[in-house]
Amino acid sequence: MKFNFKKVASVLASAVMLTSTIGFAAATNYPSPFTEGAAVVYGANAAATDMSAAIDVYRYLKGLEKTSTTTTSSVSGGESTSLATSSQNIFFNSTLNSAKITLTKSELPTVLKDSSVIDDDGTSYTYTQSIKLGSRRIAYSTSGNDFQDPELIVDLGYSSTDPIYNYTVTFNKNINITSSKVQGNDIELLGKKFTIGASSSLATSGSEVLELYGAGESITVNEGEEKTVTIGDKTYTIKVAGITQSSGVDKVSVSVDGGTIREINEGSSAKVGGLEIYAKTVFYSAKESSANYATLNIGSEKLKLQNGQTVYKGTDETAVQNTKVSLSVSNGLLSSINIAVSTKDSSKDYIEVGESFSDPIFGGLKITFANVNPSLTSANRDKVVIDTDNIRSARVTFTSALAGEEKTFTWLYDTDTSDSTVTPLLVGDTSATNGTLHVKEGEGVKQNEYVVVNAGDYGRILKLSVSSGSSQECGVIKFTDALTNTEVFGSTGLSVGTSCNATTNIDGQTYYFRLNNVSASDTSTWSVNVTWGSGASYNNPGTQTTLFPRIKLKNGEWMAFLAPTTVSNSTTYVLPGTENYATYESGVSLGNLATGSGQRTSVKVGNINYSLLYSSLTTAVIDGIDVNNDGSVDCNFTSTQGGAIVFIEEKKTTESGNSDNGDAICVAADSTGTTTPVEISVAQPKVTGVWSDLQSFSSDSYQQAGVTRYGTFVKYNSQDNDKVEIYYPDEQMVAEVLFASEAATITPGTEAVATGKIEIFKDTEADSFRDRHLIVIGGSCINQVAAKILDSDVPLCGDDFTAKTRVSAGGYIIKVVESPYNDKKIAMLVAGYHAADTQNAVRALSTTTRTDKGTEETYPVVSTTTTA
Repeated sequence: MKFNFKKVASVLASAVMLTSTIGFAAATNYPSPFTEGAAVVYGANAAATDMSAAIDVYRYLKGLEKTSTTTTSSVSGGESTSLATSSQNIFFNSTLNSAKITLTKSELPTVLKDSSVIDDDGTSYTYTQSIKLGSRRIAYSTSGNDFQDPELIVDLGYSSTDPIYNYTVTFNKNINITSSKVQGNDIELLGKKFTIGASSSLATSGSEVLELYGAGESITVNEGEEKTVTIGDKTYTIKVAGITQSSGVDKVSVSVDGGTIREINEGSSAKVGGLEIYAKTVFYSAKESSANYATLNIGSEKLKLQNGQTVYKGTDETAVQNTKVSLSVSNGLLSSINIAVSTKDSSKDYIEVGESFSDPIFGGLKITFANVNPSLTSANRDKVVIDTDNIRSARVTFTSALAGEEKTFTWLYDTDTSDSTVTPLLVGDTSATNGTLHVKEGEGVKQNEYVVVNAGDYGRILKLSVSSGSSQECGVIKFTDALTNTEVFGSTGLSVGTSCNATTNIDGQTYYFRLNNVSASDTSTWSVNVTWGSGASYNNPGTQTTLFPRIKLKNGEWMAFLAPTTVSNSTTYVLPGTENYATYESGVSLGNLATGSGQRTSVKVGNINYSLLYSSLTTAVIDGIDVNNDGSVDCNFTSTQGGAIVFIEEKKTTESGNSDNGDAICVAADSTGTTTPVEISVAQPKVTGVWSDLQSFSSDSYQQAGVTRYGTFVKYNSQDNDKVEIYYPDEQMVAEVLFASEAATITPGTEAVATGKIEIFKDTEADSFRDRHLIVIGGSCINQVAAKILDSDVPLCGDDFTAKTRVSAGGYIIKVVESPYNDKKIAMLVAGYHAADTQNAVRALSTTTRTDKGTEETYPVVSTTTTA
């Protein structure tokens, strides 16, 4: 699920009046037309507050982004029912019976309708039909190498003891199928008519038999005559050569297309000329005045349902493999029929997306795997890539929810120069000496080092770009946001005065900064402690210490960097793994988990089992994840590996298991082996809980992929130094599986796609946004697009900005013009004299803000202009 965007709109007090340009045409107000597709543009070198304001506008518009409608599959020419309910969907790894257990006439009113058998005396034997769904699952595999590369399938299996479904007919009045008054009469099963055959018998307990004949094409032919009948696209000539009687049994002799004549008893069938022919009625009379005739069902397939056996088809009684018949008999009468249905063998024991499995016995019914939403390759998925430069660095490419744009970030570096060894370090760039990435709250961050912070769940990666001071004056500190390349505290930095301490807000959250060791002449020893959260103060994390701060990503999932870290059982740690932010922030206490040095234990946070190696009764190193909670370490980030990345999904539905928290995907760093040159590589992804496991591709021996219960698609490529790609859905992936009548045509549903895409850009990326409506954040001094809107090709600063806009210190302007890049689009400038004034301008955007070309609002009021 996407980030919970804050709506950026404020109501100004009635005393604060904005000037506006008034036209005679119907007015267009914000956020129109930007929801149809727009680019939010901020200055690449602007203050962090400009970027933050741009992100606020982006989030608001993103929440209103126009999309096409998600549709479910449609059905024509028949009836169908989804296996999902209004309260329970079918997901990856769901069983077919996870939402619905039994189907009846309520779901399929024609195929499973109530009906009756009427015997020769007119007695009616009513019955109901139902389908009990089995526990086969939605899977991702090659189904035992049935196809080249793995696919999403319904795994049907091929066992009558674990069937796809059980089909049941229950008689409300038990019926004697042995009786000649019942035999020869019709029964309708799954929407198809059959005739009860003369060989039906309940005489032998445990081996009872119900013989059925399909309706086929029915014709009545007099003795000595012939008729034509069309089966499929072929026409046959059927001749009744003779009708006789022997031992009280009427018999008909039949040929097809002049071929061999076969004799068939009334109520029985035979294969003649390649056609199954059932002699439904044979009339014989010795009187010459009476015409002998036979009613024949042509193309009528015989079914033999014998208690405890598979179903047999045709006169040659070919077994329908992996079916099983159960006939319930009470006092010599048939009370119910139950048939377990599965596929015939392992060669086609699956349904691919868009395909169906038809009932192999009666026909009339099919299961269709109509669709998955989103597809594994959907453009709506968020993408994270973890790979290397094939030399010394590991990288991750991702889109944070806060930055809103994709960024490639170096997170691990081989700090030695040997070709035979790897000494990895968690870093923020490719520096071997001073690029360390800190993932423990309160650690000292030195010049050009990085730190992950996440007060309020606003995950950021900050780089300490400047720290200055002396024994008399601590001076200022400057942090750069590594994901947006903007100065967090603007060009002037954050003053820490004489106390070397400063408190400020970032993203509306309170942070504490402490500059240390400024009296030392060697500035490389200076460091800054950053702390936040409950009870925090300068150089004190407070009640809890955040370890491996999580970063919220584009579609609502999280990511965190892991490194071997010393922990104490007297400290409460905030560790990634839980869904709810309050629960996450409350942390977990390690307690007295160990009984001695060298013992390995684990602590579970959500669905993540963190592995700890104790060096004493109170101190341990957290250096791995046990994904299966079986005591082994599956994802190592010891000092040998150097680090790992953990990717945390949002919580799943109750049906999928572990509904309170999402599963996690852990990707550790590794090395390429012992053959020189030994380089940093990426290890296979490890997933908590149940997933498909990695499935191999025959088309590419390096490629493997898997799917998690949430529907995250994970690809692993072992070529070169390996690569992991994670494709995360905006919502948990849903599978559409339907039971439908055989004649039904099913059109797959579609997933929603953005029809009015909202994106955020720097002003230096004009080629990416020139064909869109623009919302330009920040003044013309630091935003070149803002300068263009003010008809200047050079920055306009200070008095020059005022001269163009009539806006001075404490004021702002909201101005709408034709886009300087595309005369079919508009550009709206939202800018203040100072950075704080730009923030006020963004806050002033509301549904009363005009967005027609030529409109302009300023604060304070300068003048009012009217344009026709």
